[in-house]
Amino acid sequence: MVGSGVAELLREANTAGLSVSVEGDKLLVSGPTSAKSLGLRILARKLEVVAFLKWRLPAAYALAFPDSAPAADEEHDHIVACLERDGFVLLWSNVLADCIGIYRSEADRARIPALFVPYSEEEMRLLFENPPAGRSANYLRLLHATKKATGGRIAS
Repeated sequence: MVGSGVAELLREANTAGLSVSVEGDKLLVSGPTSAKSLGLRILARKLEVVAFLKWRLPAAYALAFPDSAPAADEEHDHIVACLERDGFVLLWSNVLADCIGIYRSEADRARIPALFVPYSEEEMRLLFENPPAGRSANYLRLLHATKKATGGRIAS
């Protein structure tokens, strides 16, 4: 629930009149002093909030601002464009309740922050291109937990 927790914090911040933005690796929070405790809660979760805002993937953005959610195809196209442009993309997975990074090359993998569990394009293909019938979200969570704990890679 970390990502959805960040989205909720940002919705609260918006309602309270706080401005939350990212400049480089800095998280900037400003607004009325009446919202100081909310601002401190946001700052206490800096890594998550920066990851959530900095890459502004449509899925993450939609959690905070559901009225402007893009279509699934638009989201996929955005992820592919980020991969092609930057070599990696960072995002929040609601299913895994964790931050993941998808990368193209080993050099790109090395650029993924430690907070994110790295998945190669090939691993994503193996998981999602032709999934067997009956593959559940729990199966993906178990695989992810194992990958996160061991640093392993998914192979056919």
